Amino acid sequence: LELLNSTVCYARKVTVCRCPTGFGGSFCQRIASSSPLNCGGLIPASNKVTVLKISISNEENNRRQCIYHIRASPNQHVLIEIESIKGRCEEGCSNTAMEAKMNNDSRPVGDRFCCKLQTPRLILSKGCNVPLIFFAQNGTLDVTMYFRSVNANSSVSLNSTTLIPNDSIKLVEVYEQSDRDYGMYIHGTL
Repeated sequence: LELLNSTVCYARKVTVCRCPTGFGGSFCQRIASSSPLNCGGLIPASNKVTVLKISISNEENNRRQCIYHIRASPNQHVLIEIESIKGRCEEGCSNTAMEAKMNNDSRPVGDRFCCKLQTPRLILSKGCNVPLIFFAQNGTLDVTMYFRSVNANSSVSLNSTTLIPNDSIKLVEVYEQSDRDYGMYIHGTL
């Protein structure tokens, strides 16, 4: 039995598996559900910049979340620029945050962001798939981020200030999600 995405299955019940955050299905081969919100899914990454805007508000003690996977082609990595984030700023970002799993091992908690950034933050994946978990519990989360794929063999400077140098790269798509309508609004090319 081939196990996917660092899945842990129980020895006596191979069909009972514990999936890493961001994954679902019997053997963790799918993207986890974002229920009750109608959001999440797979977003392909290309060499053109794509913007993703997320807004989740929840004043209750239960967690609301949207789970996306950004996937580049094999031998590509995903470069993400977090332009802005507004969440409940606290150590560990456990209530309201964006979590990005940038390593190939999906088991540990990914990089979490919940505090306002002074400057945009660039992060680079180690593989071609990046699970993103946006969640809110007792607060509101607003995130604007850009992403694109980059060649795995190219050197990328994470010290540059932005992913979008002077509008020289055309945006390919804009994805906006707000829990106000429990849905996802996809706006075409910019």
